[in-house]
Amino acid sequence: MSTSIFPTLLALAALAAPLRAQQTLEAAPPSMELVFGHDSGPVANNTGLAQVVISFPVNVHSTPWMRLFFSRIELAGDPDAGTGSILRLTSIYDAEVQELDARGVARWSNTSAYFNGDTVLVEVLAQPGTGANRIVLDRVTAGKSMQGTDFVCGADPRVASFDGRGARLLPPGCTAWMISDCATCFLSAGHCAAPNMIAQFNVPPSQANGNLVHPPIEDQFWIDSASVQSQSTGPGQDWMYLGAGVNNLGETPMQHQLARWGTMGPPPFSNQDVTRVTGYGTDIGADNQIQQTLLGNWINLFANYSLFSNYVEGGNSGSPLIHESNGRAIGIVTHTSCIGGAQQNYATRLDQPNLVAALANPQGVCVAAVCNAVGSGYCPTGPLMSVIAGTGSASVAANDLVLHANNVPSNKLGLFLYSRGKQSLPFGNSRLCVGGGGFPVRRLPTVNSGAGTTLTFALDQNALPGGDVFNAGEVIYFQAWFRVSTIANETSNGLELLFGA
Repeated sequence: MSTSIFPTLLALAALAAPLRAQQTLEAAPPSMELVFGHDSGPVANNTGLAQVVISFPVNVHSTPWMRLFFSRIELAGDPDAGTGSILRLTSIYDAEVQELDARGVARWSNTSAYFNGDTVLVEVLAQPGTGANRIVLDRVTAGKSMQGTDFVCGADPRVASFDGRGARLLPPGCTAWMISDCATCFLSAGHCAAPNMIAQFNVPPSQANGNLVHPPIEDQFWIDSASVQSQSTGPGQDWMYLGAGVNNLGETPMQHQLARWGTMGPPPFSNQDVTRVTGYGTDIGADNQIQQTLLGNWINLFANYSLFSNYVEGGNSGSPLIHESNGRAIGIVTHTSCIGGAQQNYATRLDQPNLVAALANPQGVCVAAVCNAVGSGYCPTGPLMSVIAGTGSASVAANDLVLHANNVPSNKLGLFLYSRGKQSLPFGNSRLCVGGGGFPVRRLPTVNSGAGTTLTFALDQNALPGGDVFNAGEVIYFQAWFRVSTIANETSNGLELLFGA
């Protein structure tokens, strides 16, 4: 049995009859908006040392979590010169800290991340003689204790999952997931579009009563409003393409998670095919709006949407519909109906024309002028669907390329291969994507996936095998190879890189 955290149309319809009309699947966590109106006034640091010049607590008694909204933030000094003041926000509950300079404040649109607990300490750390600072706290969004209504459409067989490609999207209470476009942006449902969105990865279990628990600050990413393109006019016409900025460590979501979904338009329909949905649907207790997954059946395929039977709940809006046999996302989960105690769900096809047009014309942070410098993927992957990616750049002078391969079993040895030729040949359970055309395949040093699920290798162009040299203008093809067991191995897909000066 599962729970819906709002008395929404979704929950009310479920109580009314086993036949339910199409409903969207968002589930905003219950909260209250509180006006604070705290104004620090202008405060300068006139001492000879850096010091905290503004400090005040924000308390909402017994709330499980909160987010702060400021109407005015003035931070003195110059961040580029190292003299910029810092806005420091600290959760008293778990000591999580978010620090923002003037640029960070602008990126976060004068808002904070989500903090656990009922008290956040607001401080401004200022350098001496840099001028006045001012903080005006406008309001606080504070979480309310769960008062969910059970929603049932058959038994709930979902299980917890830990796929690094998916994120919880707040405040709408939806799912978003990274895709293999140029800038590794996200897809979600169009009806989930909202102001001041945040994508949260590595979401921890909720409290026993279902209250959300927010992940560390480093796992929270601000959504760039300029990047958002969406449509929401019913099943098959419901999608959102959006991008996120860097976290408090200066990492993009891809650099932080090192994983993204391969996408495709649906293959020819077969009612024997199995689908998977992985997302942040509502549930009872600690499983509420954490990541869960479930297999189901592909029911039918129409011009702009798929029908599928996987069990879904509020919060699954925006989840990827995955074609299990090829491991690629083929749709965006948006709506559900309950017919005779069984679900019939809707997912916008990824080849829906308006979505395709948006993907071809990215906006905001999804326009990545340098992303082609870290390559493009080619060649099918093995059963584990490992995807190779490059971060840094393909610059000979910069020599800062880092190779990554995801979906590798923990504590397994692997290595990266490269060649000046490419191919796609059967290779055990996988494909050999490098070599061909008479070009040799070269091996880079062995690495270990460790406790995670990613192989990572920082390529030093001054230490290539056999004294090899990459030249500007050359195209080099890379691929990962890794152990699955003592007798089995797999490969990732291929990565094509055009090296520059």
